[in-house]
Parts: sequence; structure tokens; C-alpha cells
Amino acid sequence: MLLKLKEQISPINVVYLIDFLALSSLIFAYCAEYFWGVKPCILCMYQRYMTAGIVFIATLCHVAYFQKKYFNIFYSTLICAVLSAFALSVFHSGVEQKWWRGTAACHGGFSSATDQKSYDEQFQKFRQMLDKNKQEAIVACDEVNWRILGLSATVWYAIVQMGWLLMLFSVGLKSKVFSRTSPKK
Repeated sequence: MLLKLKEQISPINVVYLIDFLALSSLIFAYCAEYFWGVKPCILCMYQRYMTAGIVFIATLCHVAYFQKKYFNIFYSTLICAVLSAFALSVFHSGVEQKWWRGTAACHGGFSSATDQKSYDEQFQKFRQMLDKNKQEAIVACDEVNWRILGLSATVWYAIVQMGWLLMLFSVGLKSKVFSRTSPKK
């Protein structure tokens, strides 16, 4: 049974699975925001953008596979996109655990100013933007606002993305996606 399953795992099946899981995680994130009131921080929003990019690239992989053109390139691009999203998730997890500081957008401030005048101008623009959107509060990136089984949602998502990377690499190497020839079907 396991051997039969192993034979059926092809690069396109992994792409289908990642596309489905990425789309599901986006839907889950929006449900958490709009139905359960979990407000995202700016890094959460960046992660959503990265996940939407993964869905888009995986969809391009589907098209390329059935057109029998450029599948290897899109598959490699998908790996790069998942790797970038994984790096962002690890960074976000580190910010939540206070291992390092987040970006300036995370806390609404600016890091040590070298040119105080330009930072003051930026801060004034930032305050004006906040005044326009006063009903929406900034969620701090260094505070965990949603835990699932004791871990933050960001840590869980990093674990999921690590699984995606392992699947993409292992199946890609097994089927020779990274060679110049077409992958095994």
C-alpha cells in the first residue's frame, strides 16, 4: 500500500496539494479575522501576500504542466516562493518571541534615526495615515494574539511551510524536476 502511494506521488500532485493547502490557509486566516475577531499585524498581512503568491505560482505550475512547457521553471519558482514565505514566518516567530525586533511598521515607530528631520517627516505622514484610519488599531507584531495548542499560529504556519519545502524538494529530486528533461508523470 505504502509503495503504491509512493509511486503515485508526482511533482504535479505535490503542487496540487500545496495549492490546496495554501488556499485553505488563506481562507482560514480570513475566517479567523472576520468571524473570530483575530486581528492581523503587518507581518501577518505580509504572510498572507506571500501565501497568495504561492497560490498564484502553483496555479501557473498547473497550467505549465498541462501545456508541457516551463513546468521545471515554475516548480523551481514555487520552491523559492515557499522558501521566502518560510523565512518570513521564521522572522515573524522571532519577533513574537522577542528574539529580535520587528520592522518599523510593526510597532508604529522608527528605529534609531540618523537623519532626524527625514524621520520626523515620515512620522508626520504616518500619523496622518493613522488619523484617517483611526477605527483600525495597529496590532503589535511582537505580541502573540492567537495560540493553537500552545503555539502561535505563526509557528504552526512555519512548520507547515517546512513540510511543503520537504515535499517539494524530495519529490522534485526523485522525479528529476531540476534536470533539463521533463519530470516523470
